[in-house]
Amino acid sequence: MKTVIGWIVLLMLGLLSGNASPLDRKVIQGSRTGVGAGGTTAFENSPRNDHFTFEVTQDNAAFTVSIKASMDAVVRMYSETGQLVAGANNTCSMGGRINRAGTYSMVVFTPRYVTGTYEAVPKISEVTQSVNDPSNSLS
Repeated sequence: MKTVIGWIVLLMLGLLSGNASPLDRKVIQGSRTGVGAGGTTAFENSPRNDHFTFEVTQDNAAFTVSIKASMDAVVRMYSETGQLVAGANNTCSMGGRINRAGTYSMVVFTPRYVTGTYEAVPKISEVTQSVNDPSNSLS
């Protein structure tokens, strides 16, 4: 229960911090310049994360997510309930299906002392008909 509340708080902090924006393009770019030792704010004392939200309007939408980065970085997609849907790091991408339409978030995690750039590439392909739909049959 504490874990779920923690994720909800983290997501809300990201959404309220001004970093949240509609996912209106296929590539999300960002950069990090590193933070020196002796940071005084809580933000500087934690990993720096970028939060993005987007709507999936159809059930059974296919997706892939990948990230290209010149530094250590991880991208994760979460459902509106905080459930991890997908994740990728510098060396792999992940794909699958989003079963239910709704609001999803994508978080790019980067370590505190890094410098570099990243491109996170989420692709959501909303489908009009399920492959297993009986109306697809030829009979």
